[in-house]
Amino acid sequence: MTSSDASIPSDSGRWYVNSALFQLKWHQWEEGYSVFHTGSGETHTLDDLSAQCLKLLESSPSNIPELSAKLAQSLSLDLDDDLHEYVDKILQQFEYLGLVEKKRVSI
Repeated sequence: MTSSDASIPSDSGRWYVNSALFQLKWHQWEEGYSVFHTGSGETHTLDDLSAQCLKLLESSPSNIPELSAKLAQSLSLDLDDDLHEYVDKILQQFEYLGLVEKKRVSI
């Protein structure tokens, strides 16, 4: 973790793909991925970074700092504020599309 982690919300909750309700069907293309959401019947096009983010959530629920660290490690990226911001934004988009859900953590 870096000193920039202080800017990441501590109440980030844990994000996950609810595989009990639907499945994601993947196809890799030269320029990215498409993922079919069996629950909604919609297909979404993702770049490599977004696809890796969603695939990581399929295998293990994570909060933003954890997911950022996993992405940085798996794709040899810098773990910095830009990556945290990207992960936060893409999770919001995934939630809007119904691809992920957030389990709030109560303290």
